[in-house]
Amino acid sequence: MNELEQLNKIWAKALRTHAAMPLEGPNGVHIAISSQSLAFLDGLWDARKNPLPNIGAMIEAGKTVRFWSDLHFEHDNIRRLASRHEFPSVEEMDRALWTNLEDAMAVSDLIVCLGDLSLKNPFGHHHRIISAFGDKHLMITGNHDIKGAKPEAWAETGAAASLAFSLPLDLLQSWIAEDYAEKAGLIDWKRLPSHVNFGCSHWPVPAERMPGASWVSVHGHIHNATREDRKLGPLGVNCSVEAIDYRPKTLRELVTPGLFENLATGC
Repeated sequence: MNELEQLNKIWAKALRTHAAMPLEGPNGVHIAISSQSLAFLDGLWDARKNPLPNIGAMIEAGKTVRFWSDLHFEHDNIRRLASRHEFPSVEEMDRALWTNLEDAMAVSDLIVCLGDLSLKNPFGHHHRIISAFGDKHLMITGNHDIKGAKPEAWAETGAAASLAFSLPLDLLQSWIAEDYAEKAGLIDWKRLPSHVNFGCSHWPVPAERMPGASWVSVHGHIHNATREDRKLGPLGVNCSVEAIDYRPKTLRELVTPGLFENLATGC
């Protein structure tokens, strides 16, 4: 088993462990991932035969990889639930999201969607995207996507249940130094590992349930929640569209000095 395969197995195990444990939220204690969703993830982990892309190697090679999540095509009520007030209708929301996807595809090598394409027809929307863009689009399924088709059907299209990759600390430090010059010196980089591992899944994984001290959770699911809501953990990167201007973003655009400060201090 190569290093990338090992990373993906470690992250899948962490996600399974997280799913089975209670999680305290604003409305009390609940299960982080429903048994129905976990059964779907298990089916997709088992059904996928092709190797997952090495996103870390792509980024190191200068390829452009972007992430987003929770598009919710055709979901009219999401405009109220997730405060998408800028869209006067669900049709205008759908058009804007598709236009943003087309624009991003024109300047990207890969776009990763971290789940919940649609409430009504997720598998249909997935087919529309891969028909237009092929393997430049990678789908990581979420809780709403399980309504679209069986895991085997999703796997046949290239979708996955989770994804993991690693990036060298030197590269990440250079991003922060260039983009946040005034804050880069506040981070104790010597306390960080030589490589940082990024675990991608629809659901966020809390810091205390990470598979190790070098891991960060790249996720969706929580929509426009903030750290102040105590829904976004100190080692989480929220890719929900409401949090990223409804446009797929590169990892460089998504990571912040605070993320690495938390990683360095073990938060």
